[in-house]
Formats: sequence, structure tokens, C-alpha cells
Amino acid sequence: MTNIVPVIISGGVGSRLWPISRALHPKPFIPLPEGGTLIRKT
Repeated sequence: MTNIVPVIISGGVGSRLWPISRALHPKPFIPLPEGGTLIRKT
């Protein structure tokens, strides 16, 4: 059986990562330099 892990994504405006992080491309889905995304690393 596969374990399901709930994740609550929260944050603010995202101004520190602008223009990489936008409404259509939120921070958890930005590609990381070492590969993957924040949501995949969670």
C-alpha cells in the first residue's frame, strides 16, 4: 500500500524569487539547480 503524505503549501507574495516565481509558476514547482522541485523534495 502506498503511503499518502499530506502537504500544506503556504507562502506570501514571493517577491524574493520574482520573476522566477509567479502566479502561474509557484515556488514549490520551480526547478532546483540540483534537479527536482521543492514539492518533490518534500
